[in-house]
Amino acid sequence: MTQTWHTPDCADHLQWMQQVQESAEEVRREEEWAREAFPAAYARLQQALNALPVDQRATPFVAALAELAELQATRRAAGGGFVVLPEWAQILERHFPAQES
Repeated sequence: MTQTWHTPDCADHLQWMQQVQESAEEVRREEEWAREAFPAAYARLQQALNALPVDQRATPFVAALAELAELQATRRAAGGGFVVLPEWAQILERHFPAQES
């Protein structure tokens, strides 16, 4: 095991801390976006479902479900965790985009 100690003014340490802060901020922005985008995308999914005849309801949802399942399988195969809310929201946004008015 190796430990590296840095002084508070070490350039490498400052750069690393800057990257950590930027990554944390990006995750925070994605989570904030997802908390706002997911409910709207989910509502559009429900509207699309209700607008279709019963015998055609599954068709547009298969692509979204297949993408989600593929992402989760890829994640698990790589030893990762579950698909998180921002990824769910992105998938729903792609398959059920907001209608421009």
